[in-house]
Amino acid sequence: LAHARAEQPRPKPRRSVADLSGGMMAAPTHTVFGAHPHQQMAVAPAAQTNQRDAHAAVGQSFVQQYTQIFNNATKHLHRFYTELSTFSHSDKLGETETVFGQQDIHNKTMALEYEDCTMDVTSGDSQYSHQGGVIIVITGVMKDSKAGTQRAFAQ
Repeated sequence: LAHARAEQPRPKPRRSVADLSGGMMAAPTHTVFGAHPHQQMAVAPAAQTNQRDAHAAVGQSFVQQYTQIFNNATKHLHRFYTELSTFSHSDKLGETETVFGQQDIHNKTMALEYEDCTMDVTSGDSQYSHQGGVIIVITGVMKDSKAGTQRAFAQ
């Protein structure tokens, strides 16, 4: 579950998520900022997206960028999260571990060794939330090429 702000004052960006992909993505034409400077998402310019569909543009852009980073630069996944974020992961036995905050999420995602995994998104939905935020939910399949396994996920 990801939460992005559709309208907030814009602090000066340090680096965009597009920068983290090693040039694999086009530079955003408009950036929406979350609660943390590293939590940035590219969205279509306002002139191209009417207000009614802005949440869909935020959701689509987030999913594209998150998937790109997951599939190509896993060590940067933590930058989609803030100190207020929660990350839960269940193992094969159904035991769930939950970690909180950007650094602990980074440690957990690195320990999970996602480097050999790819994410295929099968569905996504975005809805407006409180104070101009956007809630984004995606489901899909994570494939581990090294182990030859796959499993369903929800984010």
